[in-house]
Amino acid sequence: MLSREKPEDVGEKVSYRGTSRRYAQLRFGNPGSIRVTVVLDEVGPGDIDLFVDANRDRKVDDRDRVAGTKGSSGREQFWRLPFDVAMVEGDVTKTTRRALIFRLGATGRTLGYLEGTVTMEGQPRSVRRMDGDGNGLMTNAQDRLWIDLNRDGRWDAASEQFLYATILNLGGARYVLRSDPLGARLALEPLVGTGTVQLALKKSKATDLRATLVGRDGSAFGLSGSEPATVPVGEYRLSTVTAAFDDPQGEQNWSFIFSDNGGKGDPDGTALARTSRSRSTRSALSIWG
Repeated sequence: MLSREKPEDVGEKVSYRGTSRRYAQLRFGNPGSIRVTVVLDEVGPGDIDLFVDANRDRKVDDRDRVAGTKGSSGREQFWRLPFDVAMVEGDVTKTTRRALIFRLGATGRTLGYLEGTVTMEGQPRSVRRMDGDGNGLMTNAQDRLWIDLNRDGRWDAASEQFLYATILNLGGARYVLRSDPLGARLALEPLVGTGTVQLALKKSKATDLRATLVGRDGSAFGLSGSEPATVPVGEYRLSTVTAAFDDPQGEQNWSFIFSDNGGKGDPDGTALARTSRSRSTRSALSIWG
């Protein structure tokens, strides 16, 4: 979201060419990562400078200006820069290099993706993954997965494109989708049983509630709101929880982020919650932390 208001904790030491600016903040990584400040300096019609605080120091200076290019139509502008996905684990921040593209006044296809192969029914299938919400991670509900199911080397938007989900129905069979948040690993496994997980707050109502479960193999599964979610049977830990609440005085709402410090330390093995057994298995779903 773009705003005329500069974030309060952001400093500026820039020789802007324009007379008005718009600001945005982008979190490119997990919820504990520092937000990145983006500034659009509006010089004139079709003339805009873009500044990106790529080093996340909450300061914008002349070195943060990104060189732009015009689209083929002449009405679109693009800015491309190397950019790190930041994964904060306690006091340590791990980064993975990506290329980030900013696009102004454009509609249409996504420009960036990860591509590889996944084994399905003993055969390799080409896979393309797209970051649908632009946070640098690949396991969110808005992210997309393309699978070349018929192995013809082409992507069919109607039958081979899926929103990222824990369980996918492919060719009449259900598969478990396993991936780490950064998308470095992806596996499709036949589904043998499921359980149900539900987020709930006992004494207050959140305007937004989300969580990430991580299995013992590192696979991540997202939960959103208070609606029950179906996940494969197994053992999980709560990796992150984010919650937002309305301010009782009508001021700006409150947001909280909780993290498991990257899963460091030995889990105590205590089951925090269990669901009823699936009809197809006698294993139970449990959460450990």
